[in-house]
Amino acid sequence: MYKSSFLIFVFLLGTFVYATAQRSDTAQAIEVDMASQLPDVVIKEVAVYRQTPMAFEKLNLADIQRNNHGQDIPLVLENTVSAVATSDAGNGIGYTGIRIRGVDASRINVTLNGIPYNDAESQAVFWVNLPDLASSTQSIQIQRGIGSTTIGGGAFGGSLALRTTSDNTSPYISIDNRFGSFNARRHTVQASTGLIANRFILESRLSKIQSDGYVDRASADLQSLYVSGQYKGDNVRVWLNAFSGHEVTGQAWNGIDSTTLADNRTYNSAGTDFGTFFPAYDNDVDDYRQDQFQGILAWDITENSLLKVNTFYTRGKGFYENYASGYGFGINFADLGLDNIITDGGDTITSTHIVKRRWLDNDFYGFSTSYTHSGIEHLDLIAGGGYHRYSGRHFGTLPWIQYAGAASPDYMYYDGSSIKSEVHGFAKINYNPINRLHLYGDLQLRQVNYEGSGIEDDRSSYAFEQNQLFINPKAGISYFLQDDHVVYASYAYAGREATRADLLFSTKDANGNSTIRPEYMHDIEIGWRGTWGKSYLNVNGYLMRYKDQLVLSGALDPVGNALRINVEDSDRMGIEIDGRYQVNSWLNIRGNVALSNNRFIDSDSTGATVTQPLAYSPNAVSSVILGVEKGGFAFDLINKYVGKQYLDNSGSDAVSIPSYFVCHAQAQYTTSLDCGLELGFHLRVNNLTNTKYVSNGYVYAGFPSYYPQATINAMGGVSLRFAGKK
Repeated sequence: MYKSSFLIFVFLLGTFVYATAQRSDTAQAIEVDMASQLPDVVIKEVAVYRQTPMAFEKLNLADIQRNNHGQDIPLVLENTVSAVATSDAGNGIGYTGIRIRGVDASRINVTLNGIPYNDAESQAVFWVNLPDLASSTQSIQIQRGIGSTTIGGGAFGGSLALRTTSDNTSPYISIDNRFGSFNARRHTVQASTGLIANRFILESRLSKIQSDGYVDRASADLQSLYVSGQYKGDNVRVWLNAFSGHEVTGQAWNGIDSTTLADNRTYNSAGTDFGTFFPAYDNDVDDYRQDQFQGILAWDITENSLLKVNTFYTRGKGFYENYASGYGFGINFADLGLDNIITDGGDTITSTHIVKRRWLDNDFYGFSTSYTHSGIEHLDLIAGGGYHRYSGRHFGTLPWIQYAGAASPDYMYYDGSSIKSEVHGFAKINYNPINRLHLYGDLQLRQVNYEGSGIEDDRSSYAFEQNQLFINPKAGISYFLQDDHVVYASYAYAGREATRADLLFSTKDANGNSTIRPEYMHDIEIGWRGTWGKSYLNVNGYLMRYKDQLVLSGALDPVGNALRINVEDSDRMGIEIDGRYQVNSWLNIRGNVALSNNRFIDSDSTGATVTQPLAYSPNAVSSVILGVEKGGFAFDLINKYVGKQYLDNSGSDAVSIPSYFVCHAQAQYTTSLDCGLELGFHLRVNNLTNTKYVSNGYVYAGFPSYYPQATINAMGGVSLRFAGKK
């Protein structure tokens, strides 16, 4: 696939030259029309706007490009409101994650062009599956809290709506090469035909990212391809998008204990069998390929009505491989479903060293449709629905066995499958009864059916079935004090289903059924937004009250995923402030602060009410950026503070991550040459103060493990962009 992608770029380059030569006055006229309509149409059903009574933030193309240095999306977003980003490898390349308001990625709804991206079973977001996605992203809208109805799993901490479809109708070709610490490098080539015959645009990107990682053997070898075709008729617009990513990463998810953190913070136990008997196994890797295909149709039925249809298909397959020696004593054949071996001498071999491959093989597909009508006086309506279906298989093979006996290399020692389907419908209204007053209503219905059965990695059998209906209403009011100043308040209620791991490894009742319950939340948001030219200030207060929230239990499943239990009552309450002050024409100060109280409520042995802090929920998160923009030069001095985080719900300092403060700097300079070539120089220096800090961890059997982040490191490079004539 990646060899054939070279041919795509050859074609694009030729088309780019042709399109540049054939640009017409008509194309210039239509360019303005397309640029004004393309962005909103693609994500219209999931986006919110300045009159919507909810907390949100938007990053435009310039914001994304300024923070895009080869790291994954979580690192691009790490300085947004209430956000905490982390990296298993320590330097932001490979497996990364983000929390918003202390809520993990399984509760953050992510859509690409209005199409769901979260994994259907774990509900998590694996950004590493689509490397260098930031280079194709035109805008990101972040909604905090439940937010408005979106497509896919329920949002409990926030929603991210990414738009990749471009509104650039000029042809171009660009090359971006970056090199940095830990042998990191990123090579990105992008091209677009621009607008051809006033109807068509074809664009593409090919990326290669590699890194050794800050942590030992936390390497990354990432490849990705993005192709998008657009057609614009008089009343119809069509987008066909294809994403493809292949990642091979060294496993760095074991973490390290506090003693190792102090003495050897880059140590990685993966593949070493904890260093007991054998040297590191050099192929403890995660190897996964994902392909996504999207079809988007937007039809302007009338001047005031729009019909939009999304279709998608996501194909994923891959494995992660582990060397296992049972601390040098071997893995029992019985634990692998194999018979003991009797040697020619009559001895019995009961255990063996092995290499495991744990496979995922899945298909996710569906469609959604929405209808927008704005022809009724003072009233805008969006209604829609859709169907999604996921089919997944989890199985394991043994590519190497020290004492193979009768087992073949493709012997399957566990196997299970699951099917998850969802039918959903929604309706949203924006009503403007009088000048400056806006009323918002939103109702979503989700019917989720999920079943699975098989044998797990530890050879235990399982079977589960869940059929659940979620009714998620939202309502709010906003009032414009002036054109650029609005106050708002909203209430939202939502429920969401448990994940596969929740169902498999939770306690069971007498009938063998999981005792895990769905979780529900009430969300109240009250805020004010104001702008003054290039300066702005947003203030938002929230109360998120949970029923049966799923919180970490301190245990792990057989493959290392953190397990959760229901707690009856818990809440998050806080205030978020973000703003920008334009000091003069070239200097600005941007920043945010989020202060919160996050707790679950329980009873002790005497029946008295006690409260404990929720895990991974710092009481304070802030970011302050000093920015300079003059001519083609841009510079940011970035300061990030994250308060103490607990790794479980005990509130014990012994299982916590200390607060940390880090400082980064980034600079870029772009200049245009007479030949139409734009030349750019880019530099990012992370952790200027060389702080030794930890951003994530977990607890197992009462003992904490930590994920150290990189000390001072840098990434820099040069970009070239040649744009054709408009």
